[in-house]
Amino acid sequence: MQFRLPTRIDKRGVRFGENSMKKRIVIPVLCLISLSLFLLSGSLAFASWYVRSDTLNKLTTSAVAGQVMEEYEQDRTVYPGAWVNKRVQVKNTGNADVMVRVHIDKVWGSRRDKNGRVVPDPSLNTDNIKISFHTEKWLLRDDGYYYYMAVLAPGETTPCLFDGFTVDGKMTTGKYKNKNADIIVRMEMVQAEYHGLSYWGTSFAELGISYKGTEHIPIMTTVEFNNPTDGFTFTANGGDLFSEFKDLVRGDCRSQFISVANNWDRKTEIFLSAEYTEQSFATEDSYKSIIDLLHKYATINITDQYGTLIYSGPVYGNTDIDSKGTDSMKYPISLGSFLPGEVKYLNVSLYIDTNMGDSCDDLLALVKWVFTAQNISTDSYDPYGNSSGGDIYTFLTGEQSRPILYAAITLISGIAFVILIRKNRKSKI
Repeated sequence: MQFRLPTRIDKRGVRFGENSMKKRIVIPVLCLISLSLFLLSGSLAFASWYVRSDTLNKLTTSAVAGQVMEEYEQDRTVYPGAWVNKRVQVKNTGNADVMVRVHIDKVWGSRRDKNGRVVPDPSLNTDNIKISFHTEKWLLRDDGYYYYMAVLAPGETTPCLFDGFTVDGKMTTGKYKNKNADIIVRMEMVQAEYHGLSYWGTSFAELGISYKGTEHIPIMTTVEFNNPTDGFTFTANGGDLFSEFKDLVRGDCRSQFISVANNWDRKTEIFLSAEYTEQSFATEDSYKSIIDLLHKYATINITDQYGTLIYSGPVYGNTDIDSKGTDSMKYPISLGSFLPGEVKYLNVSLYIDTNMGDSCDDLLALVKWVFTAQNISTDSYDPYGNSSGGDIYTFLTGEQSRPILYAAITLISGIAFVILIRKNRKSKI
């Protein structure tokens, strides 16, 4: 016995019985698709991320400075043949090893200027002023300077160059009566390291002095990526990665290694860049000198452990130029992908120009480095600032930020899912 379900045909010619059957099939399928989109959008929102941390690095320059130490009773009358005590020494008041030389001038004159110095009278011969020099530690060279024959460390004082003088009575005639005389001590210093003696046209070998220089014991500084939530950890003094770049002098060349490690259990790509930072320690007088040091006199080369050049240029990163090459750190430079637990090394070499002026001595300068990490399984983050789609989570001080795109997808998918469920229920009534 055959029978058919009763059907009605509406104005559009659709059989209600057949339409009801189609709805019961299509609506669950749409619900399943909507639910899948909802769950997928939620998972995509956590698929990609990047982390940013920065470190403030310090470099300092040494001060080449000294003081002539004199013991002498001023403004006394000197009689021919009498011995006068006058001790002359040199103290290193800076913080670098130095070489010292001293030039002695003798003058006779009838009067003194407003600064108390004798106005020389060329007609008065100065050979009658006899100085007793100590030549055990001092060498008189053809240029007229007495060279201290040893390296003078910070805080140290030389032995006496001389400790007195006399005026030869036989050579001192009546024309010297009521005249004034000065012994003028002119001291010069240069750094002992990095060919400082070349400024005087000589060398340790020529002077017969043995000097090895300050031994710099390399200190390994480390950058560790922990995970997207905890970001980076910098193992150095106060976060300062420039452990070797202290007490720099002209011609100084230093190198150090920085280890970069991925402590997370997932493959991660790490980038390095530089940013401008305020020189918070600068005074009004020192600011220009600090800028000169960072922009003109201090240069660095950064290579990876295989010798591939990452950056070469001024130590501040040359962020003033708009370049994505090895001549600027304005944009993040990839240090490569890091497997879980993998460690790589950066070799950073710094050089101080020999033309650096005295105004750059005894300075503190700041350099800001930025390390960035991202999930290597997605191409959603472009460190050069060009978004290619996808969700980006930024972990800065533990706070997260969800982009609008996937938030909208999640919201729309959720609303669509609820509407379809309600329609499905109505169709069953």
